[in-house]
Amino acid sequence: MKEKKYIIYALAIVFLHILSIMFVVFFHDSGCNFYTQIIAILSLLIFLNIHLGCLFYKHSCQVKNSLAQVSLSKDLFKSVVEMMQKDIADLDRTARERREMQYKLYYFHRMEMLSRLAGGLAHEFNNLLTPILLFCGIAKEGLSENKRLLKMLDSVSENCLRGKELINKIHFFADNAGNCNKTDICCYDFVADMIDCAKNKIPEITVIDNRVDNCNCILFLDKDMFFEAVENILDNAVNAVEDRYGKRDQGEFSICIERKRLFSDKPCDSGNSIVAGLYLAVEIKDNGIGIRKEEIGFIFDPLFTARDVGAGYGMGAAVSMAIIMEHEGYIEVDSEGENRGATFRIWLPLKEQLLKTGGKDEISAGN
Repeated sequence: MKEKKYIIYALAIVFLHILSIMFVVFFHDSGCNFYTQIIAILSLLIFLNIHLGCLFYKHSCQVKNSLAQVSLSKDLFKSVVEMMQKDIADLDRTARERREMQYKLYYFHRMEMLSRLAGGLAHEFNNLLTPILLFCGIAKEGLSENKRLLKMLDSVSENCLRGKELINKIHFFADNAGNCNKTDICCYDFVADMIDCAKNKIPEITVIDNRVDNCNCILFLDKDMFFEAVENILDNAVNAVEDRYGKRDQGEFSICIERKRLFSDKPCDSGNSIVAGLYLAVEIKDNGIGIRKEEIGFIFDPLFTARDVGAGYGMGAAVSMAIIMEHEGYIEVDSEGENRGATFRIWLPLKEQLLKTGGKDEISAGN
């Protein structure tokens, strides 16, 4: 349509020039003097140029209006796309939160059932084990000369204590859930204590990338309870190395502690997503027997173990997860398969501490 208008304007200009020549010839033949001919031609040209100018102005206004409408349409389309993207993001977040809530409800429902079972059995088991331990101690006093029987009694006592330990771990879900004695702890001091805890458990463990120097962030947790979770993971690492090599001498253990800020939610193996924010990330790695891909989804289930019957209770990872969830943290596990080792990552939320420096308040998030 626009091309046709430009062709019409071009033809009009050509027609104008032809008409001007005709006027010159007409006035020349009619005997008019030269000035009269010039005035007549100029008058005609001015009239036609004014008319064409009006047509061009009208057309330019129409073009501007069309461009304005196109721009308005683009803005409207952009706003609609942004609204749709926001709605899709909201739906995705809602679906993710729903999945996380369903998992938590499922997990806590299972823990509640296990707690009720443990609560009913713990008393009976303790009543059975207590006299056995008592009479084993009495029997040892009367059989101090018989080393063979003493060894048997020691084995009985040891297995009774293991049974009581298992009951206590299962009963943890009923007695300790929600009863953490949480306090504010300086991140730097906490990390130093955790490294000491790890070295006491595994003296040969390697500490790498300890990037928490001058960290003034705060952790809100029960330190003793959290260290129990870390010790359970370290025990699993030692057991994995022994299952692969038969002894721990060939084991390679490492612990990496650093601050990490997540700018977006991160999927997590524990069934929910790690919410964006500032965290203390604790990574414990070993070169043990590893975890098969089909077993990773069950590694945090109570009483699940990939070890041989009698070699483990399957409570260490479950207890660790319960403790970490109680501290509003997250835990991940990664393994490339059998005999490829395993890596456990713990994410603990950090609070940015308000420091007073030189009369001014500053927010410190560490390095």
